[in-house]
Amino acid sequence: MGYRFVHIYEKYSWIPVAIIFFIYLGEIARYCVSGPWGGTGPTEAANVLSFGAAIAGFALGWTSLAADYTVRMPEDMPTWKIFFWTYLGLNIPLILVEALGAAAMTTFTAKTTWGDAYAENSIGGLLGAGLSGPMGGFGGFLLVIISLSIVANNIPNIYSLALTFQNIHPYAQAIPRVFIVLVGSAIYIVLAIVGASHFEEWLDTLLTILSYWLAIFTTILLEEHFIFRRGKWSNYEPDEYNNWRKLPLGIASLIALSIGVGGAVLGMAQVWYIGHIARHIGNPMYGGDIGFELSCAFTAIVFPPLRYIEKRYWGY
Repeated sequence: MGYRFVHIYEKYSWIPVAIIFFIYLGEIARYCVSGPWGGTGPTEAANVLSFGAAIAGFALGWTSLAADYTVRMPEDMPTWKIFFWTYLGLNIPLILVEALGAAAMTTFTAKTTWGDAYAENSIGGLLGAGLSGPMGGFGGFLLVIISLSIVANNIPNIYSLALTFQNIHPYAQAIPRVFIVLVGSAIYIVLAIVGASHFEEWLDTLLTILSYWLAIFTTILLEEHFIFRRGKWSNYEPDEYNNWRKLPLGIASLIALSIGVGGAVLGMAQVWYIGHIARHIGNPMYGGDIGFELSCAFTAIVFPPLRYIEKRYWGY
C-alpha cells in the first residue's frame, strides 16, 4: 500500500511546482540583464568544485534508494532503458532549476531590492521577491505550494529509511516501520528548525557531506558489480538475501569506507573545517572542496584488493 502511494504521489507532485517555476520565470524574465563573465583563476575553480560536490550530493542520492523503487519492474526490462530514464529524470530537473536560479541572479542590476532580499533571506527571499512582490497574495500562495513541495523529496527518503533500518539486524525487523518513520521525521524536523536561520549554509554543508558518503557507496557498488560480479545479474543470489553465510562479510567495504572518509577529510572545504589538500586550491582561507573526488579515488584504489582477499577466504 505504502509503495503504491509513494509512486502515485511522485508521479504527479512535480506538476504544480513546474507550473510555479514557469510563472516565476515569466515574472523575472523582463529584469534579466546579462552582465560580464566572472573572473577565472584558482578561486573560481575552487568555487566550481565546491558547487559540483553539492550537486553530486543531491543527484547521487538516488543510488542508495533505487533498489527500493525499482523492485516491481519486469525482470526482462532492458538495463539501458533503466539507465536512460534515470539519467534524464535526474539531470533534466537539476539543469533546469539551476538555469532558473542563474537567471534569477541576473536580475539584481535592474531590481536592486531583489538583491537585498537575497542577501537578507537567501533563496527564499529571492523567490518571494519574484512572486509575492509582483503578485501579492497569490504570489504568497505559490510560495506556500513551493514550501510544501519538499514533501515529494522527503517521502522517498523517509520511506527508505524504514526499509534500510530493518537491514541492520534481524531484531530490527520487529520494529514497526511506521515507528521508524515517525522517529526519522522528528529528527529532521528538529534539524530543519535549528538550521532555518542559515538554510543555504546548512543545506550546502549537508549535501556536500552526503556527496562524500555517496561517492564511497557508489564506488564500492560499481566495483562489486563490474569486477566481482562480472556485470551480470545472474551472478547474484537473491534467494540468499537473508543468509549471512552466503553474503559478503563486509570487512572489505568497511575498511574501504574508512579510507574513503580519510580522503574526504583531506579534501573537504567547509566553513568549520578545511582539509590539508583542499587548502592548496584557490584561496587558502576557503579552499576548494575535492572531498568527493578524493573519497571516490581512495575507495576505488583499496576496495578491489581488499574484496579479493575477503572473497578468497570467506567464499562470497
